[in-house]
Amino acid sequence: MTGAFDSLYNFLHVVVFNNCTDYFRSMEADEQDITRRHQSRLFFNAIVALDSAADYLFHAESREEKNVQEFLQNLNVPALLAIREIANAVKHCERNNPDKLRAAAVAKTKGDVHIDMSDQEKIGISLRISVGFFEEVHPYISTAFKFWLDKSDSIEMARAITNDPMT
Repeated sequence: MTGAFDSLYNFLHVVVFNNCTDYFRSMEADEQDITRRHQSRLFFNAIVALDSAADYLFHAESREEKNVQEFLQNLNVPALLAIREIANAVKHCERNNPDKLRAAAVAKTKGDVHIDMSDQEKIGISLRISVGFFEEVHPYISTAFKFWLDKSDSIEMARAITNDPMT
């Protein structure tokens, strides 16, 4: 019996795809929690899982590259590089390089105030505070998810051809 962390294929199916599916469902749901705490947790889990899959792939085969960053650059999938940057930002909060993304920039708090003065006897004021995710982040997650789905399909095909359950 093999576990979630025994191979890239298992890691994708047990961890990555489930974390991403939970995140996608949260994006479609009508969130009652304006702080988006639940969605932030699912976002973190999806981003970190997608980024970790690159490490699994790097170590799954013999590589000419010396490190995962070089490997990702050679894959020529910009979404995977973006995912790595975002994952590092949310994992490490602050980073020494001022040119690097910081966690606080990934989700920004926004406030909207609405004042209704249509009734002369009372003024209506409403305040809505929300956490908005980077507009660019969701497409990177979707693209990386598709990349890993395709990679999983190619692993399944290789398994079928070689009759090797651990490919």
